[in-house]
Amino acid sequence: MRVHQFHPVLAPGDAMSNHVFALRKKIRHWGFESFAYAVETKPGVVDVRSYRRMFRDVHPGDLVIVHFSMGSEVIDQILKIPARRVLVYHNITPPEYFVGVHRTLARQCFRGRRELRAYADRCDLALGDSEFNRQDLEALGFPRTAVLPVVPDFSHLDREPNWLVAQDFDDDWTNILFVGRVIANKKIENLI
Repeated sequence: MRVHQFHPVLAPGDAMSNHVFALRKKIRHWGFESFAYAVETKPGVVDVRSYRRMFRDVHPGDLVIVHFSMGSEVIDQILKIPARRVLVYHNITPPEYFVGVHRTLARQCFRGRRELRAYADRCDLALGDSEFNRQDLEALGFPRTAVLPVVPDFSHLDREPNWLVAQDFDDDWTNILFVGRVIANKKIENLI
């Protein structure tokens, strides 16, 4: 058996991409052959195959893990591949957060939620990356759900710190680090 993963876009430094790569590393460590597939890879991403290869690479005894966060017309095709299928749900921002702010994102989020509901009976298992997201899957009609927390991989931090950056923050000020999109639902003001 082989265990493959799909996410529409894989990019360096992206949380969902990092999750895909860390999970692939674990799967390979457990002795399974595993590849990541994407429609688009951003510069700096290596060891990822075009999603088109999945249609000839994946066999009926394999497991396909589909990471879902925004929706994609390709996911519908991936879920038709004759293999066992697991959906990993990373949440979709409620579209109302983008209404009047970003029309395209509002439309994508709305479409993604609609697509997600349609996949409830096409997956052997649906995993939320949190209990909140698992409950969302259950409410959308997925019959078998569980939680798969984000798999951390901090190996990219195994290097000497940049002393110039460290020096800039070695003062009497309080520094606040926020990692994420600058958008209303992320509640940056609560952090501050």
